This record gives sequence, structure tokens and C-alpha cells, in this order.
Amino acid sequence: MSPRVVLLVTVLISAAVQITESAFGIPDFLELGGCATVTLYKDFDPVKYSGLWFDIKSVPNEYQHTKKCVTQNYTWTGDSMQVATRGLTVDDRKVRQGAVMHVEMEATDTPNPAYMTVTATGVPAAPYQIIDTDYRTYSCVYSCLEYFGFRAEFAWVFGRTPTLPEHTIARCHAVLKNMKVDPEKMIPVLQGEPCPYYEKLDAMLDESNRYLLEILGPYVPTTTTTTTTTTTTTPQPNSEEEATNDLAVSVAGTQRSQHVGQGMAQSAGVGVDMAMEVE
Repeated sequence: MSPRVVLLVTVLISAAVQITESAFGIPDFLELGGCATVTLYKDFDPVKYSGLWFDIKSVPNEYQHTKKCVTQNYTWTGDSMQVATRGLTVDDRKVRQGAVMHVEMEATDTPNPAYMTVTATGVPAAPYQIIDTDYRTYSCVYSCLEYFGFRAEFAWVFGRTPTLPEHTIARCHAVLKNMKVDPEKMIPVLQGEPCPYYEKLDAMLDESNRYLLEILGPYVPTTTTTTTTTTTTTPQPNSEEEATNDLAVSVAGTQRSQHVGQGMAQSAGVGVDMAMEVE
């Protein structure tokens, strides 16, 4: 097929998608092209990843019901990750949601727990790829599905506290950019004082910190050995002082903060809307 024919076909497909979207409401986050090839976090440990996380930034998804004050509680059972999600809808209704994630066994040559798949009855499976984390402070996650030359691409920044320092968020942005993913598609998720959990936030963070101390131990700076390979090295905290400051700034920022289609798109939203219960 000649380049001119390819260009014409691409233009026609794009026009057809726009017309179909207008007529049938296909989500506007569908994009032409394939998913990014991402580098998974090396030596990922799902046990260390367990516990409480707050949604800090995410790519908007109209099929994901939780829009504000979103928290995720992960529990590793030994062969799967149980996910309990709470948050508010756009009109401030409380929502509880559940999901299950399994280590992806078919899409990669070597199964890696940093690449999990969300599954639930009646919804197509969706990838959940951890591309960066320090377990103690932040996590960067990528998810993408391809259909007929188009993609539904999503990304998240999670934090162990409702706010993160800008330079920690920038770490996730940099990792995504290096993998040819546009981090500017993510928007902040409302957290902090307006949220239902705010009155018990101190107790939540105390419990979370005790759990992290139990599974991670006291923070110990890691050293990186330079080797000549083509493997992407995940950035690590530069020092114990930096990691401690990150957590201190996050907690302080939280305490003073004043605001701090169906199948494909819903499943690409990492499946947190499976088994939804509106309170």
C-alpha cells in the first residue's frame, strides 16, 4: 500500500471516528495509534505495594464513577491483588468499589508482578502496569488497550498521603515522558479537607505508617551500581533526608490543605468500577 493510500485511509478512519463519536457517544479519549512500550518497575514486590494509596493525578475517564477523594486499599493474597476503592462521584455520592488483579501470564514472555491484569465478570480484562514506585511514598501506573488501530490510554500518580510534593509528581511525569506517554493528560484528583475521610485522616495515616514500617522497615538509602546495559534504571530517592522530607511535606500539605465505550473504556480505567456500590 502506497504512503498516499495509507494517509487517505487514516484520514477516513479519523473522520469516521469523529462522526461515530458524535452520533453514538464514543469516548473522546480514544486516540489513533498503538499503546506505548513501557519499562516495568524492576524487581517489583506486590507485598510491599499493599496498603493504602490515594489517587493524586489521573487521566479522566467518563466510565470511572469515582472522581474525587479516591482511595485504594490493596491486599496481596499470594496469587492476586484484592482492591477496595472508595471515593465520591461528580455529584458527591459516596461509592465503594471492588476489583481483583492477577499477574499477567500471556502478554509477556516472563510473568512480572509489576504487570497485572484486572478481571471481573462482564468486563474485558485491563492492564495495570507499575512503571515506578518507592513503595513508601508514590507510585506511577500505566494502562492501555488497543482496538483496530486505536488506543485507550490512561495513567495515574498514586501517593501514600493525599498530597505529594511537586518534585515527586514530576518524577512520574519524567518516567512517562521517557516512555513516550504524555503526562499532561493527567489532571489532579481532589483530596483533603472536602473529603469524607478527612476527620479520620490522622488515624488512617497512622495505621498506614505502622503497616509500612512493618513491611518495609525503617527507611534505608539504597545505592545504585552502574552497569553497562540497555535496561532503564528507575530513579530512587537521593537520600534519606529527601525521602523523609517527601513524607513530611505530604503530611503537612494534607493537614493544611483546603482543596487539595462501556467495555473498553471502563476496563481501561483499571477496573476499579467493577462491583460498584453507591452509598
